[in-house]
Amino acid sequence: MSARKRITAISRKNEEGYSRPRRKNPITFNFEVNEENKRGNFPIYLRITENRKHRRYRTSIELSRKIDWNRLAQEIRTTEPNAKKWNTELEKLKERAKDIYRDLDEDGVASAEKIIEVLEGGEKSMSFYVFAEQCTVDIYTNGAPETYLKYNGFCNKFRDYAKTRNRTPEDFKFKEITPEFVTKFESFLHTLPNQQFSKKPDEQLKRKRKSGTEVEPNKTRLHQNSIAKTLQIFRAIMGKAVKLGYVKEDDNPFRVYKIKMVPTHKEELTREEVLSIIGLDLKEGSMEWHSRNFFLFAMFCAGIRISDLLTLRWMNISQDGHIRYEMAKNHKEQILILVEPAQEILRVYRQRFTQEHGSEPEPEDYIFPYMINTKDYAQWKKLTTLRMVDELPPEQRMTYKKILSAKTALVNKGLRIIKVKAGITKPLTTHISRHTFAGLAQDIHTDNSILQGLFKHSSLRTTERYMKRFDTASKDEALKEIIKPLTGKPAKRSLAEQLAEIPEADLRAFLKEYNKKKK
Repeated sequence: MSARKRITAISRKNEEGYSRPRRKNPITFNFEVNEENKRGNFPIYLRITENRKHRRYRTSIELSRKIDWNRLAQEIRTTEPNAKKWNTELEKLKERAKDIYRDLDEDGVASAEKIIEVLEGGEKSMSFYVFAEQCTVDIYTNGAPETYLKYNGFCNKFRDYAKTRNRTPEDFKFKEITPEFVTKFESFLHTLPNQQFSKKPDEQLKRKRKSGTEVEPNKTRLHQNSIAKTLQIFRAIMGKAVKLGYVKEDDNPFRVYKIKMVPTHKEELTREEVLSIIGLDLKEGSMEWHSRNFFLFAMFCAGIRISDLLTLRWMNISQDGHIRYEMAKNHKEQILILVEPAQEILRVYRQRFTQEHGSEPEPEDYIFPYMINTKDYAQWKKLTTLRMVDELPPEQRMTYKKILSAKTALVNKGLRIIKVKAGITKPLTTHISRHTFAGLAQDIHTDNSILQGLFKHSSLRTTERYMKRFDTASKDEALKEIIKPLTGKPAKRSLAEQLAEIPEADLRAFLKEYNKKKK
């Protein structure tokens, strides 16, 4: 089901009152008498059957003789003096259980466990999954499509997990969401394939599928950090449930359940690898030519994110040689000096715009052409501030987000071509430009607080994950200094530096041979 149809369906349920599809196997109610208890009596139980599984609620009635129970007639025989009175009580109990069932079923939370809970004096409440879906819809309608995709992904995984338990997702109530439940859910997540490898096959794999060649199924599982992000959504939903009173704070499993993340290595390019990309002879106007320009411009501008880069306007360039823009991720304003290589890229795109359109670009025109070539360019051109984007109707904002994602994928496709041509073995994506800038900064500076200003991280600790040292008093001068090694010829290395790279064993052998010849 598409996102639009899913939202429409859930919204309709909210308007009309949530109703579940009619059950193929409705819950049934019967009485039964089990073995005698310690007092020598035989208690009567209300047996509630759901999907051929039995749950039992103990009534207050106990028989002194098991023979006094008529199993087929579902009543106490008249041989028991209290038969009439007790049969009436049992009938009332069954009717009450059925009423509870009907009420819960209308709310979409009916289950044998829930019926017993209410019979024991508990209150009926919305199921966890129904609440999670409602949170997802609220996020969508409040204009946060990026967050919606994360919540929707969680709901999809939870629904798949319910299938492994032979239950509908709506059946899971908040009472069941315990640390043990979260543990089992996390174990399930470890069995899921990594969609990144399933949905984005390489060209060789595509050709195999097209030719009908048998392709091995994807065996790559979700990374631990991807699982942790899913559990973080789980935790956020439970936190909202606590605030709204669906769950007591003490019953929130994430009070004790710890989400585990593992350290990851942030790939970055060396100076020599960046220079090899700069030195490539690429056809002007080609996809890889644009991708290289975007990658380098992002790096020259302190690792500007690709979504921010693609939506830059000429109005973001100031007369004093700075770039000023609002970051989409945290809505913080960023002001950076445009170093000479970045200015050169801007001159190229200004010239191309003038040649293609016969006039200079207007302030609100996009700098880079990928957004210009979209279907609804005239509509997007009017969105000159993030506030205007935030105020779009949810469906339009989702479309805007999908366009940016598609353009980012196009840039990364060009970078894969560049990677091969430059002989680079590391991953090469738009975000690597951010890591690479951090690596260049690490080689030169020592004060993290300045780099925090360049990255616009909310926390200095976030910056420190990118690098270890940084040391200047001015962001402008710092940026110039960081980029400087990419603009000149490689510096000559001393003999000591070159010798330090030779393995010790080779160096000893060389000295031994040298001394022989010297004698």
